[in-house]
Amino acid sequence: MLGITREVARGLEQKLNGPGGERYRVYVGLRHWHPYIKEAYAELLDDQPVRLIGLCMAPQYSSMSIGAYISKVEEARMALGGDFPVSYVQSWHRHPGLVKAIAENIAAALQKFPAAGRALVPIIFTAHSLPERILQTKDPYPEEVRGTMEGVCELVKPVTARFAFQSQGRSGEKWLGPDVESILEDLHRDGHRQVLIAPIGFISDHVEILYDVDIEFKRLAGSKDMQLERIPMLNASMTLIETDAEIPPVGGRQLWRHLALVVVLGGEREARHEEVRRQRDDGHERELSAQPDEELPHGFAPPSARFAGVYAVSRRTFMNNPG
Repeated sequence: MLGITREVARGLEQKLNGPGGERYRVYVGLRHWHPYIKEAYAELLDDQPVRLIGLCMAPQYSSMSIGAYISKVEEARMALGGDFPVSYVQSWHRHPGLVKAIAENIAAALQKFPAAGRALVPIIFTAHSLPERILQTKDPYPEEVRGTMEGVCELVKPVTARFAFQSQGRSGEKWLGPDVESILEDLHRDGHRQVLIAPIGFISDHVEILYDVDIEFKRLAGSKDMQLERIPMLNASMTLIETDAEIPPVGGRQLWRHLALVVVLGGEREARHEEVRRQRDDGHERELSAQPDEELPHGFAPPSARFAGVYAVSRRTFMNNPG
């Protein structure tokens, strides 16, 4: 996971700079693993930034995911200082590049099904579940993940499309539904024996994809004599990198002309994924323990904040290249 994040960072830096350019630089920072956001922030201060722009690579906003990343940047800012303005890109759930890329991956994944019934294969769009209490604060996350689904369906035009939340936590509170298990049961009861999973709330391969979808959901579908396949994730594809480079920061596209340093945050838990898989395979519940100073709220594994970015302008570079 961390490797994917760093690959995205390298690609984004190259894309923003263009051939031979050196105005943009990309760093990596994480919430729950090294290098922490605070470490990345401390490093970028050495470049004397004149502006900092945060971009979370999770498409859909939630206060429990992207909001928590923003809080970590602000905590680092309070602790370490910085007299430059800071702003954030909080959502890109309907970005044309994202929607088009998911639609293309759906078309590719449908090739795994027999041609005769391919057009009728139902698609389950999924996103990481969150505690239901977010509804009390009118968190936009449920609407935004469904917004991504709607944008993709406008291109794909599936005969049957359903939405489900996946990877609910092990806390005692209620989590958003419906869950994938119940949707699979509904489709089976309706006579479907093939299904495609499209995890639109995720960007890259990690435990919620490689285990929850590829092992658990596929095993459940197999017990019902159903063929279950999954779309490929965007990971560090050029499509994702180009989409990231096109997302306008607060202040509009013209602001990109005045950026010189980029910090990419996120992609944590790579080092713990193997341990999680081992625990799950041994029949234990998932245990994603946070670092002592990085408590996960109520057993919550961050749903979508897999990558996040902070864009900053180097004062030295900006003064030499004001255009």
